[in-house]
Amino acid sequence: MWRLNPSAIFRIAIMFLLATLAQVLFSLLVIRSGFWSCFFGIPGFLIYLVVFGAAFVILTRRAFARIRNTWFRFSVPIFFSLTFVIASALVGSYLGRCLNDRFFHMPYEDFDR
Repeated sequence: MWRLNPSAIFRIAIMFLLATLAQVLFSLLVIRSGFWSCFFGIPGFLIYLVVFGAAFVILTRRAFARIRNTWFRFSVPIFFSLTFVIASALVGSYLGRCLNDRFFHMPYEDFDR
């Protein structure tokens, strides 16, 4: 049976909110910089993946520490960390685009035309 610590769930939720906020700011920065985002966009996103991926692995390992099966104790934090990082990146990018469309009105640059 999976029994999660309520404080661990709260820590994971706070980390998810921080990762989403970081992705919103990053997506707005990429939209604002236009072509120059090629130089910092890819390294910035890789740094985002490393920092928040490691944070989610540590937090989910603590949350699922009571699992008795060693295979599940190893694989569940990795699966949940990938899920949380991908979900926060998608939600953050979507919210950044919505904020830009609604409030900031920064034009998109289309490079393939």
